[in-house]
Amino acid sequence: MRRPLAIAFATLGIGLISLSCKTAPGDECKPNTPSKCTNKSTALICRGGHLITATCGSDSCKQAGSEVVCDQSHGELGQVCIADMEYACSNDGVTGMQCIGGSFKPNVVCRGPKGCRVQSKRIACDTSVAILGDPCALEDALSCAADKKTLLRCKLKSVELYRDCRGPKGCVADETLPQCDNTLANLDDPCPAAGRVACSVDKSKELLCQGGRFTLSRECKNGCSVSVVGGSVTCK
Repeated sequence: MRRPLAIAFATLGIGLISLSCKTAPGDECKPNTPSKCTNKSTALICRGGHLITATCGSDSCKQAGSEVVCDQSHGELGQVCIADMEYACSNDGVTGMQCIGGSFKPNVVCRGPKGCRVQSKRIACDTSVAILGDPCALEDALSCAADKKTLLRCKLKSVELYRDCRGPKGCVADETLPQCDNTLANLDDPCPAAGRVACSVDKSKELLCQGGRFTLSRECKNGCSVSVVGGSVTCK
């Protein structure tokens, strides 16, 4: 009677070994397979029928029953993420990301001096500096170009050219509202407000903002100048 019992234990042992081995990335899993911290900075989660590795912040992976608590407030683009639609900052502090479809996707670029910060599970992003084509989140938000020569605007989730800042101060980056010096301009340049006066870049003309564009106001025989203080325009 002992022989069958020994065989039964051997069979059970093989089953346990087989089950315990299914804890590596790439192993098959079911949707209800518990997540598991493999060490203090990584976790194994079930995604698409297979176990995959998710990276957590330093010493942040904690086991909570069948789930893991994993700090992913910082990471890299394309990195596996656990909580769909949650936000994070890239490790270099430049890109605000969102967890979409199981990986971090770019949401907004934060090139301003304060970069990207995560506050109360939302992104605090300094967009006072941008580059044409950057992804952006807030429609009509303004930024200065990195070369400080143009004012940019967020349109349809992408940064586009808004105005030239040809004056001596250029574009001054401010997290609240970037300032564009257009006391110098070219004919037909976009302008901010009707009645605004500027000097032409060659300082031979006075220009007037009408219909959203700088138009010729008058010729300045003795030149057009802009005061250092206040930026007032004088045509002689």
